[in-house]
Amino acid sequence: LPLTIFILTNGERFETRRFLLTAANLSVNVERRQRTIPLDQLNLDATIAANHSRGIELQVPSDRNEISIRF
Repeated sequence: LPLTIFILTNGERFETRRFLLTAANLSVNVERRQRTIPLDQLNLDATIAANHSRGIELQVPSDRNEISIRF
Protein backbone atom coordinates (compact mmCIF):
# COMPACT_ATOMS: atom_id res chain seq x y z
CA LEU A 1 0.00 0.00 0.00
CA PRO A 2 1.14 3.55 -0.62
CA LEU A 3 1.97 5.80 2.32
CA THR A 4 -0.93 7.66 3.91
CA ILE A 5 -0.60 11.44 3.59
CA PHE A 6 -1.78 13.91 6.19
CA ILE A 7 -2.14 17.65 5.55
CA LEU A 8 -2.30 20.09 8.44
CA THR A 9 -4.19 23.38 8.43
CA ASN A 10 -0.84 25.25 8.45
CA GLY A 11 0.09 23.56 5.15
CA GLU A 12 2.53 21.02 6.59
CA ARG A 13 2.34 17.65 4.84
CA PHE A 14 3.77 14.32 5.88
CA GLU A 15 3.46 10.69 4.87
CA THR A 16 3.49 7.65 7.10
CA ARG A 17 2.77 3.95 7.22
CA ARG A 18 1.85 3.93 10.91
CA PHE A 19 -0.90 5.97 12.50
CA LEU A 20 -3.79 5.91 14.94
CA LEU A 21 -6.70 8.21 14.17
CA THR A 22 -9.40 8.94 16.74
CA ALA A 23 -12.23 11.46 16.82
CA ALA A 24 -9.93 13.80 18.79
CA ASN A 25 -6.30 13.15 17.72
CA LEU A 26 -3.97 11.78 15.10
CA SER A 27 -0.99 9.85 16.48
CA VAL A 28 1.68 9.20 13.88
CA ASN A 29 5.20 7.94 13.57
CA VAL A 30 7.09 10.24 11.20
CA GLU A 31 10.82 9.80 10.67
CA ARG A 32 10.99 7.60 13.79
CA ARG A 33 9.41 10.34 15.88
CA GLN A 34 6.02 9.97 17.54
CA ARG A 35 3.64 12.93 17.16
CA THR A 36 0.15 13.51 18.50
CA ILE A 37 -1.82 16.13 16.60
CA PRO A 38 -5.26 17.42 17.62
CA LEU A 39 -7.77 16.66 14.88
CA ASP A 40 -8.73 20.33 14.55
CA GLN A 41 -5.19 20.98 13.21
CA LEU A 42 -5.73 18.47 10.40
CA ASN A 43 -7.13 19.69 7.08
CA LEU A 44 -9.59 16.82 6.74
CA ASP A 45 -10.90 17.67 3.26
CA ALA A 46 -7.41 17.98 1.76
CA THR A 47 -6.18 14.87 3.58
CA ILE A 48 -9.11 12.73 2.44
CA ALA A 49 -8.82 14.00 -1.16
CA ALA A 50 -5.05 13.43 -1.32
CA ASN A 51 -5.41 9.88 -0.03
CA HIS A 52 -8.36 9.15 -2.31
CA SER A 53 -6.20 10.05 -5.31
CA ARG A 54 -3.71 7.40 -4.08
CA GLY A 55 -6.43 4.77 -3.80
CA ILE A 56 -6.62 5.00 0.00
CA GLU A 57 -10.05 5.40 1.56
CA LEU A 58 -9.18 7.10 4.84
CA GLN A 59 -11.95 6.79 7.43
CA VAL A 60 -12.13 9.56 10.03
CA PRO A 61 -13.86 8.38 13.23
CA SER A 62 -17.02 10.29 14.03
CA ASP A 63 -17.13 9.57 17.75
CA ARG A 64 -14.76 8.65 20.55
CA ASN A 65 -15.68 4.97 20.41
CA GLU A 66 -14.17 4.53 16.95
CA ILE A 67 -10.57 4.43 15.78
CA SER A 68 -8.75 4.03 12.48
CA ILE A 69 -5.38 2.35 12.66
CA ARG A 70 -2.67 1.31 10.22
CA PHE A 71 0.64 -0.44 10.91
